[in-house]
Amino acid sequence: MAAYPAVIETNSEKNMSRPGRLLGIPRGARASVEIPADIDAVKRGDLAAAQAWRRATRSAFQALFHRGFAVTGFSTGLGRSLYLLTWTP
Repeated sequence: MAAYPAVIETNSEKNMSRPGRLLGIPRGARASVEIPADIDAVKRGDLAAAQAWRRATRSAFQALFHRGFAVTGFSTGLGRSLYLLTWTP
């Protein structure tokens, strides 16, 4: 979602999304953190991938919260789920 720049790079492997590297905190006032649309399917199919998602999202949220961002929305569609965050001074 262009209006909410991604904080975690995502990759698809064997029809399953996997977290990539952390992209850093966006310069603007908005950010997004993607999570698997069906985390239960990820857990059933690849527990290591589910654990990688947990670690990646934890790191992203901690960095964003530390810089003053707050979760202000959630978006689903086209097989994606995104937490939407806004900087709150």
